[in-house]
Amino acid sequence: MAAQVPGLTGRPISYRRYLTGAFEFYQDRYLEELELRMPLTHGEKKHVIKTCKGDERMMAIRKTLNQLGYERSKMQKTFHDSFIQAVALHLYKDDPDVDLESIMRLNNWEDLRQSVLCLTPRRFGKSKYFFPSICFPFKH
Repeated sequence: MAAQVPGLTGRPISYRRYLTGAFEFYQDRYLEELELRMPLTHGEKKHVIKTCKGDERMMAIRKTLNQLGYERSKMQKTFHDSFIQAVALHLYKDDPDVDLESIMRLNNWEDLRQSVLCLTPRRFGKSKYFFPSICFPFKH
């Protein structure tokens, strides 16, 4: 599933990690839903899986960023963490009782800024890694 970019020589582009990451995410979600629908035998209690959608989304974004196949610099990791901090309210928008203070403590954030300013040259990886990784956890 590798495609060669016209006009450029070098190694081919591979989308395998993106596709396997998306497949694993939706497969886990489907298996959880399937387990909840399984019939119960007499005396068996039903499992209640209580997960926070925002936590799932944040873990999926971080997992995707780490599995891109590129070595991210310290500055790129800082950018991406700032981007996650900026979209944190959107990640947790579907959760009814969200404790934003504990989320900030867990991620070592002082506040939940909703804007990020990056003054770097083009081709520096500010957004080309982040935006594809944020698309997986959201259903369209």
